[in-house]
Amino acid sequence: MVNWLKRKTEQKKLNPKDAGQGNADLEYCLGLRALTLRGLDGETDYKQAIMWFTKAAEQGHPDAQFRLSLCYLWGRGVAQDSVQAVVWLTKAAEQNDPNAQANLGMCYLEGDGVAQDSVQAVVWFTKAAEQGHAIAQANLGMCYLDGKYVEKNREQAVVWLTKAAEQNDPAAQANLGVCYLEGLGVEEDCKQAVVWLTKAAEQNDPNAQANLGKCYLEGWGVEKDYKQTTKWFIKAAEQGHAEAQAFLGTCYLEGVGVDKDSAQAIMLYKKAAEQGNTHAQYQIGLCYLIGLGVEKDCKQAVVWLTKAAEQGHAEAQAFLGTCYLEGF
Repeated sequence: MVNWLKRKTEQKKLNPKDAGQGNADLEYCLGLRALTLRGLDGETDYKQAIMWFTKAAEQGHPDAQFRLSLCYLWGRGVAQDSVQAVVWLTKAAEQNDPNAQANLGMCYLEGDGVAQDSVQAVVWFTKAAEQGHAIAQANLGMCYLDGKYVEKNREQAVVWLTKAAEQNDPAAQANLGVCYLEGLGVEEDCKQAVVWLTKAAEQNDPNAQANLGKCYLEGWGVEKDYKQTTKWFIKAAEQGHAEAQAFLGTCYLEGVGVDKDSAQAIMLYKKAAEQGNTHAQYQIGLCYLIGLGVEKDCKQAVVWLTKAAEQGHAEAQAFLGTCYLEGF
């Protein structure tokens, strides 16, 4: 960044004294430069950056408008103000800045600084996506995949997810992997699913890591490999992924890819169960019921089986009925 600024300044022969005299490019560059500097306390001088970004933004500089919006959105050097952030995002987005369009779409989607409006969210995602913005493409793909904010169109979802995935967006790669795994909008192809899941998993996407673990567990698109199974479940579980924690708990309980360790299994089940994972709630209920890895406790068994049953877990409902029938 510093080298670029130096080349930019030399190329245009800009003089810092020109700042404040209507030279928006220079003022924007000075704002960027302020972000690279550290004061005596080692902190970035955001206030200086905001001063220059504001001067450039008020002259209609779209990059400065976008940078200024982020300062307001994140509360950097200024009080956090989502409404003001949307003002500057809109100005930049209307000048066709794809970063601003993508972020403005999220603001409309989440109702952050503006009234929630999913239609407007899709409009801005589309504008950014059509300019090649990977995150906007990924978001638009998910809109079409889930059919939450537009009419469901899985084929269109795959189009946008593929564009984003090819730009190495991990979330898009993870979701595209699921599309190939389940045949959503594309012909089922487990090998291709593993390709995309691996790309995302290697970028530390927990959803991809969990799904890749299941592929190695079941032999979907790859040879079964329980060491690889637990490797990926562990990576996802360490990021708090509830499903991975539950699956990993079962691996420890049954000795799949790891040594049997019922205490470790219970710990993982609890982490997943507390996040509402029904499989973990059911499993920990059974462990309490028979005293596996924990002291037998029928009351605790009923507590966890009830949580799973209330979320529609059929086996938990059946066991819970037995508990009541036998007076546990």
